[in-house]
Amino acid sequence: MENGDQPVVDARPTKRFFVRMLVRDIDLIPAVIDLIDNSVDGAKRMASEAGTADRPGARKKASATKSKPFAKRRIKIKVSDSELTIEDNCGGIELEQAVNYAFRFGRPEAVRPIEGEVGQFGVGMKRAMFKLGGDIEVKSVAPTSRFEMKIDVDEWLADEDDWTFPLTAEKVGEDNPASALGTTVHVTDLLPSVAAEFAEPTFLQRLRTAIQFSHQPALADGLAISLNGHAMKSRPPMLLSTEGLSPRVVLDTKLAANGDKVTMRLYSGFVALSDEEADTDDPNRFSGLSQAGWYVICNGRLLVFANKGRLTGWGAEVADYHPQYRRFRGYVYLNGDSAAMPWNTAKTAVDEDSPIWREVRNEMVDALREARTVMNRIKTEGASEPKNGTPLTRKLASARATPLSELTPNKVMVVPPRPKKKAPEKKTLSYDVPMSKFEEVAKYLGLVQPAAIGKRTFDYFYSREIGD
Repeated sequence: MENGDQPVVDARPTKRFFVRMLVRDIDLIPAVIDLIDNSVDGAKRMASEAGTADRPGARKKASATKSKPFAKRRIKIKVSDSELTIEDNCGGIELEQAVNYAFRFGRPEAVRPIEGEVGQFGVGMKRAMFKLGGDIEVKSVAPTSRFEMKIDVDEWLADEDDWTFPLTAEKVGEDNPASALGTTVHVTDLLPSVAAEFAEPTFLQRLRTAIQFSHQPALADGLAISLNGHAMKSRPPMLLSTEGLSPRVVLDTKLAANGDKVTMRLYSGFVALSDEEADTDDPNRFSGLSQAGWYVICNGRLLVFANKGRLTGWGAEVADYHPQYRRFRGYVYLNGDSAAMPWNTAKTAVDEDSPIWREVRNEMVDALREARTVMNRIKTEGASEPKNGTPLTRKLASARATPLSELTPNKVMVVPPRPKKKAPEKKTLSYDVPMSKFEEVAKYLGLVQPAAIGKRTFDYFYSREIGD
C-alpha cells in the first residue's frame, strides 16, 4: 500500500494470530467464569435499575428484596464433554448494546460500566468463547429487543477482511415479559483439550469451587447459580467476635489516578480451629488444606484466595507464614468503577503496579502485623498456662463466628489486656567465693553440693539476723 509516493505498512493482525494470542493468557476455569461474569453483571444492572443495588455482600435488616437484591435472578450452567451452556434470567442484552459494544473486541471509550460491574476491558466474553469451541450461539431477550447470533469460528477465521458477527435481530418495543428476559450462551464443537477437561469429575469440582468463591457476594445477595443441576450454596465469611474481642474493621475510600472513587472494606481477625488443625504446629506434619490468609474481592469477583505470600505481606514486611498462624483470615472488598480495580485483563491476578493496590496493600500489612503479634501472644500465653488458659485464649474459646456485615468498625483489633505477671515466689542466689573457704565451710557442714551449702548459710543468716 502507498501513501502518496511513500509506502505504508499494513499492520492489521491476522484473525488467527489475534484469536490465538487473545486466549493464550487465560486458563479454562477463568474463561468459564468470564462468561458467568456477564450474567452476574446483568443481575447487578437489574438491581441498580430497580433501586435496590447495594455493595456486593452487604446485608441489610430491611425487607427480603432489599437485603437480597438478586433473589429472583438465576444462572444455570451445564458442562459436558460435548457442550457448554450458560443460561440466565438477568435482563438480557439489548440489540444496540450487542451491536455497538458487547461483541466488539475492546470497550469503546464512550461506554462506561455501572459501578460494581466486573467487565472492564471488553474482551472477556469473546476470549472465553474462542477458548472453548468452534460453534458459538448466543440468544438474548432484553426489554425492547431480542437477537440470535451464531458463529462458526473456522468459517469466521477464513475471511480476513470481515470482522463482523451476523445477528438475527428483532425490535419489539417494550413488550417482552420480564420472565423472558435473559441470555443463553451455547458452545459446541469443543476443542479436544476442552472436551477432555470437561469430562473430568475433578475439573467440575474445581470449577464449582472457583465459581462459589469468585461470586460468593452475589450468592449471599440471593443469586441462584447451579452447575449441572446442583445448586451452589452461599457460605459467607465469618470472624470470631465477642465482648472484649473483635476483628479490625476498616472502612475507607481510595482515589484512583483518574479521580474515580473506590470503596474499601477491610476485615482482619481469627476463626476457630478444627481438632485436626489444632493437633500440631510442625509445618512438616501439618497436612490440613489451610484456608488461612488474605482474600481480595473486587466488584464481587474473588481476585486473591487464601494468600500467604509476598503479594499480601507475608515473607516481606511480615515474617513467613507458619501453621501457628492458621487462625488468621483477612478480607478486603473493593467496589467502584471496573477500570479502577487492581486486576489484570483476565481478572485472575493483581496488578501490583496499581496505585490503588499499593494503598490497599499498606493497610493489609498494618493489619497483618497486628494480627501476627496477637497470634504470637496466643501461642506464648498458651504455653505458660496450658490448663486454665489466659484471658485471650478464653475469649477465643467463647467467641462466636460472626458474619462480616455484623462487625463494628474498629481501626485496631480489640483483644483483652495482657495478664499481670505474678511476683515470683522464689529467688535464685548466685555468687563466687574462694575455693579454700568453700572447702572449709563444706567440711564443717558435711555438705558437698554448692546449692545445699548456699541454702544452709542463707537460712543461718536469716534465723540469726531477721527471723524470730
